[in-house]
Amino acid sequence: MVLVVGLDSGATKSVCAIADEAGRVLGVGSSGGGNYHVVGVKAARDNVLEAVEEARAQARIEETFDVGCFGMGGLDSKHDYETISGFLRPLNLARRYVIVNDVVIAYYAVTAGERPGAVVVGGTGSIAYGMNEMGDEARSGGWGWIMGDEGSALDISRRALMAAAKAYDGRGPGTVLVELFERHFGVDRYEDVIPLIYTRGVGPADIASLAPIVTVAAEKGDPVAIGILEEAGRELGEAIVAVARRLGIRGERVIVGASGSVFRAGSFV
Repeated sequence: MVLVVGLDSGATKSVCAIADEAGRVLGVGSSGGGNYHVVGVKAARDNVLEAVEEARAQARIEETFDVGCFGMGGLDSKHDYETISGFLRPLNLARRYVIVNDVVIAYYAVTAGERPGAVVVGGTGSIAYGMNEMGDEARSGGWGWIMGDEGSALDISRRALMAAAKAYDGRGPGTVLVELFERHFGVDRYEDVIPLIYTRGVGPADIASLAPIVTVAAEKGDPVAIGILEEAGRELGEAIVAVARRLGIRGERVIVGASGSVFRAGSFV
């Protein structure tokens, strides 16, 4: 029996599946994020191993896998590949390793490898990727939480925190986000959120986890929250259009898909 292990590892979580040559899933495991830019190399390695071992236990498999495909968030450069390969390969999980950016496995998940196609990922961060009929690749976004990640859960949360601050100061329109954030953080005044954000080691994944609050506000009909989600939708749409343009895709049938927690949060109102 040929055994394959696959891992999807982003900034917030890692999900592992073990399958045989017929595609039957034998075991599944999960753990924390594996993007070393966000959680650090040691935590990324430990989380990958935890997810694989959980899947192993469910599948009752101890042997080395024939093939391991690892879709890793934060793999954007030669240095990233060397760093990620440097902590994955010593784990000796598979005889053959395939290590790619996690957007590549998202592409194959939504297209089953058909071309031309494109996928946009809206998770903790955001990125779009595609291939044309000749197999040329292109991507857009994926610049990280300081330089980009427009339309991501992090971006939505950051915009919402800023909008609430403006509303609290009287610099912007009123929004129910102020009340919702006060309730979430357990404070009486929005200004008391400041030390909770800046002095407790809050990272990008922690900020991104606030995105569901924006969805709640939008469902209440809050115009500010609705505007933030609409802008996120536009940004994600522009990313995938940019990929299509770079690949010279015009007029033909294209498989387009979406992946990530942002798309599971409900409609962009």
